[in-house]
Amino acid sequence: MDGAAEVLVIILAVVLTVFLVLGIILTVILIKLSKSLQKIAEKADGVVGNVEAAAAAFRNVAGPLAAGKFFVNIAEAVFKKKGGRK
Repeated sequence: MDGAAEVLVIILAVVLTVFLVLGIILTVILIKLSKSLQKIAEKADGVVGNVEAAAAAFRNVAGPLAAGKFFVNIAEAVFKKKGGRK
């Protein structure tokens, strides 16, 4: 090989090495990022489960509270009406 071809081969080898190293580093970073995203997704799933449980508990309590509020409003209306007659 002549001198120009050897220089070209050396340049291409260096560029290929740089891209290979950058590719390995990028792959490691992407793997770490995907593991972090998986942990975040698991935590979000737990939070959603807790919110669903709280909403279900509130739904179970909301009915009796509405009935109680209804009776309290009736009682207040009756007592206000009786107080106005005297």
